[in-house]
Amino acid sequence: MRATAHIEVVPLPAPAGGVLVRARRILRSVSRHAHNSFCFGAVQAGERTVMAGGQAFRAGPGTVLTINPGMVHGCGVSSAPCSYVMFCVRPQMLGFDLPWFPTPVVAHAALAASIIECARSIQGDSTPLTEAAFHTVLGRLCNLADWPAPPPGQSNAMVESVRLRLETAERPVQLAELARQVDCPPHRLCRLFSRWVGMPPYEYHNFVRIRRVRRMLADGLGLAAAAFEAGFSDQSHMHRVFVRLMGMTPGQYLRGLIKPPEGRKPGKNAIPCKPDIPRPYRSHRTR
Repeated sequence: MRATAHIEVVPLPAPAGGVLVRARRILRSVSRHAHNSFCFGAVQAGERTVMAGGQAFRAGPGTVLTINPGMVHGCGVSSAPCSYVMFCVRPQMLGFDLPWFPTPVVAHAALAASIIECARSIQGDSTPLTEAAFHTVLGRLCNLADWPAPPPGQSNAMVESVRLRLETAERPVQLAELARQVDCPPHRLCRLFSRWVGMPPYEYHNFVRIRRVRRMLADGLGLAAAAFEAGFSDQSHMHRVFVRLMGMTPGQYLRGLIKPPEGRKPGKNAIPCKPDIPRPYRSHRTR
C-alpha cells in the first residue's frame, strides 16, 4: 500500500516571519510559478528536480534548495517519493540586503543537515533556541550567496500591456486576440512574453486565475462558485489546473485554511495552505 503524501506548514518564530513547509512522500510535480518569499530548504529523501532558466537542477540529500523571490520555476520528482523541508521568509522581515543565488540548487551536505535539524526544532512557538538555530542557518546560507543581487530586467511595454490584460480578464483570452491588441504576430508575442515573464501567456493566465481562486476560498466562497468567478468552464477544469500549479487539490487547500479549535493541533493528515505565490517577473538572465 502506497504511503500517503503529507504537507505541513508551521509559522516561523518571530521576528523572522514566514513559514516552514514540511513535505513527506511527495510524488506530484508542480508547474511553473514564483514566490514573493525567499525560500531555502533541503531534501531529506528521494529526489526533487527544479526547472529554472531553461535548465533542470537535481536536488537530493546533501543539497540545499535556494529560490530567489520572483524566480519562475517548476518542481518535479523522480519515481521514488520525495521528502523535504522548505523555509519561506518574507524579504522585508530579514532586516538586511537579500541574498541572491544564481542557481536553485547548491551542493553543501553540512548546511543541508543543519537546515533539516533546524526544521525539526521548530514547532511553531518562538524560543531563544529555535530563533538562534534559524538565524545561524540563515547566516551560513548567506555566506554562499552572490552579493549584490543583479538589478531587475527592464520592462517591455508590449509584454506589460498583455500581462495587464491577463491580470484583469474575467474570461479566457485567446493568443490571437492578445496579438491583435498589441499588433504582433502570435508566435512572436508568445516568445517575447515567455522571455520577459518566464512562462507563456496561457500559463500566466492560469496562474492569475488560480491566485484568484485561492483568495476567494480564503474569503469563504465555495469551490464551484470560486471556479465560476475565476472564469473556468467548470469546477473540474479548475481542479485540474489547481493541482498542476499548487501540488495539492482545492479541497486539501481549503481544509488547510480551516484552523482547528484553540488548544487542539491539526489532524495528522491535514494539508495546510501553500505559501503565497506572487506575480512573477523577468529573471535576471541577460537577453
